[in-house]
Amino acid sequence: MTADAAFQPTRWSLISAVRSGSAPRVQAALETLCATYWYPLYAYIRRRGHGAEEAADLTQAFFVRVLEKDFFARADQQRGRLRTFLLTAVQHFLRDDWQKQQRQKRGGGIVPLSIDEAVAEGLYAHEPADGRDAETIYHRRWALTLLDRSMNALREDYAAQGKGEVFEALKSFLTVEDEEQSAAVVGQKLGLEAGAVRVAIFRLRRRYREKLLEEVAASIDAQTEAEVDEEIAALFRALS
Repeated sequence: MTADAAFQPTRWSLISAVRSGSAPRVQAALETLCATYWYPLYAYIRRRGHGAEEAADLTQAFFVRVLEKDFFARADQQRGRLRTFLLTAVQHFLRDDWQKQQRQKRGGGIVPLSIDEAVAEGLYAHEPADGRDAETIYHRRWALTLLDRSMNALREDYAAQGKGEVFEALKSFLTVEDEEQSAAVVGQKLGLEAGAVRVAIFRLRRRYREKLLEEVAASIDAQTEAEVDEEIAALFRALS
């Protein structure tokens, strides 16, 4: 884990902010939590057999429930992963009669996010159609969400350094193993020798791992790199 990761606000500290009752901090915390985790929860609800419109309503209603201070009264980072806590919470939510009585009408009430059904269904269309259960889909999408956030953070870093073109030319090497022939092509495009391209690829991969470590550490409030590596292994198992 990098030194920076140890000092970044974790998702659990965001939950603490929600519980604190400080309005600006609560709003910022909810926006981050909702933006990060809405789709894994939506995919879970969809795979449970709810239609697109109902799944959007239920996901929004779940985050309305999150607005209540007592929702996180049971949340304790020592008890497990945040992804596990939220999954258990949404399972209880779906079993309760609360959402049947209190579900926000479409276009009414205040919700912390607005779900575009077309976007949500566009994402859901790419979920495996091989009979995987809702929990498997949830953990798979959680893993993909963290990978996407890590990639976006890396893209922003390169852009801030004026190296956006380098990132776009090299990003495929984060998954490509045999790079010799392609490295030469990229080198011609960027005006770099093959050796310089290989160094740039090595640095890109190292920075991506750092970003992934930071993102995963934030989701589990990890104290050691071993804890982060264990969670990363679990997330990659979810992708298999």
